[in-house]
Amino acid sequence: MQDSAFHNSVTCPYSSLITLSAVVTTPEIARAFTQKIHFNTFAGNPVSCAAGKAVLETIERENTRENCAEVGSSLLNGLKQLQEEHESIGDVRGAGLMIGVDLVKNRDTKEADSELASRVHEPSQTFPVFDPLVSNSDLV
Repeated sequence: MQDSAFHNSVTCPYSSLITLSAVVTTPEIARAFTQKIHFNTFAGNPVSCAAGKAVLETIERENTRENCAEVGSSLLNGLKQLQEEHESIGDVRGAGLMIGVDLVKNRDTKEADSELASRVHEPSQTFPVFDPLVSNSDLV
């Protein structure tokens, strides 16, 4: 996934809660760790590594990155249309399915509207999550 614009961000929501982590850094910083004692409780856990490998293989095989880009683009465009209609939407930005929407009291000052954010957030908990394995642009 090194060709991704976000290759420094590692997220993996499909591990079925199996603990897995990764460190993405520059070679210079990585060399610095060789001079120090560093350990990780989950380092080398074969079950976690197998789960992570399976996730990466699924992402590759099922083209979920491309699907995220397509669905995310449709979602982003739809949210930008809503922004034109609603003064309370201060900004819409994102890439793929990582999208942020600023809800504001005033677009000019960008003062956050936390009450509106809470009102929007609560019912959104019952909506299906945009899962790149099954989502498509028709769902947006």
